[in-house]
Amino acid sequence: MGLIMELTCPIRGILNTNDKSKDGLHFSEEKIRIDCVIFLLSKGYPKECIKFETNVWDIGNSGRNHLRADIVVYETKASKKIHIIVETKRDTKDKEKAIENQLIPACTKQQCNYGIYFDGVSNALFTKSTNYKTEFSLVKLPNYGYNFNTTPLVWNNLIPIDNINALISIFDQLLHNIGKTKENVDEKENNNPNEYSINKIIETEKGIYHRGIVDLEKYAKKAVKETKQNANYTVQKIKQKKSNKTIKRKAKETTKRLKQGRKTIKTSKRTGKFAYKTTKQTEKIAIKTSKKAYQGAKEGTKATIKGIKIGVKATIKAVKTTVVTAKSMLSLFLAGGWIAFVVILVLCIVGMACAMMFGESTEQNSSIVAVAMGQVGNVGGEKFWKWYGFNEHVEWCAIFVSWCANECGYI
Repeated sequence: MGLIMELTCPIRGILNTNDKSKDGLHFSEEKIRIDCVIFLLSKGYPKECIKFETNVWDIGNSGRNHLRADIVVYETKASKKIHIIVETKRDTKDKEKAIENQLIPACTKQQCNYGIYFDGVSNALFTKSTNYKTEFSLVKLPNYGYNFNTTPLVWNNLIPIDNINALISIFDQLLHNIGKTKENVDEKENNNPNEYSINKIIETEKGIYHRGIVDLEKYAKKAVKETKQNANYTVQKIKQKKSNKTIKRKAKETTKRLKQGRKTIKTSKRTGKFAYKTTKQTEKIAIKTSKKAYQGAKEGTKATIKGIKIGVKATIKAVKTTVVTAKSMLSLFLAGGWIAFVVILVLCIVGMACAMMFGESTEQNSSIVAVAMGQVGNVGGEKFWKWYGFNEHVEWCAIFVSWCANECGYI
């Protein structure tokens, strides 16, 4: 059984973990990490520049997933620029995957100068100058403050062994890995050759069976993985075809909507032109109607003013005639001709009424009144009833009116 060593990190101090993994056959990854730190310190890299479990890349939606490096070395104490990224593993079986899927992507993202894969056995160095594609021996890592060069390894590059126990522990682990342990040697010495051969055959059969199971499991996992990938690829293709159909359908719908929109625009233009034309015509008609209404109102106003003037004049003349008539009748009455007075009064009233009712015949009415006024003083009315054709005296009021009208040429 290998030696149990207390894990003490030169930077973090004593760690609450064992130097071996749970199976007891391999060193723990923490032990490998400490060995790498010791190697970096031997190259002169300051403790203050070395950090552990550092996030070097935010991956996924909103950066919820992270790619962490086991060890990073910054260029200086105050710098945030990463100089070296280290990926550690407890054995060599996952070396290729660790380099391809973890170390190189992290180095490419950060554009650091060096990338180190470290498992204690098959260590490797990658440089930015070769785009992390060429694998170098870790011994070629330059000391702190120096540049990388590809000079061959010579005796002076070898490092003295300070801790012989650590070297023995490494050899013990290597022997475990290849099956050469102290128990194997004792078994070979204590058993006879036949038993030993039989045991070796049995162990070989078990090893072949175990390797067959492991290989079968490995190939089965690979086949399942490839089947999943093919299924995902098929699903993606189906989704892509559906998406293409959806895009074509939406494109057709969009084209149809565009055509409908163009028709609507044309219809709107025609409707707008018709509405504009109708509005213009309505506006012209309204203007003409307004002008006519204005002219009619203007003419009506003029006619009203003229009628008012004529009415006023007629009223004045009627008043004057009434005054004259009143004076004549008063004289007639005083002379004793009361019958003539009544007749003339009636005639004047009739003339005034006609003057008030027919303002346009004011001059004619004034003429008949003047004729009537000229007969003031006539007594008996013989002149009038004889003119009408009577041979003896009759009531001659109406005959007098007809006589005055005849004298004015009305009948």
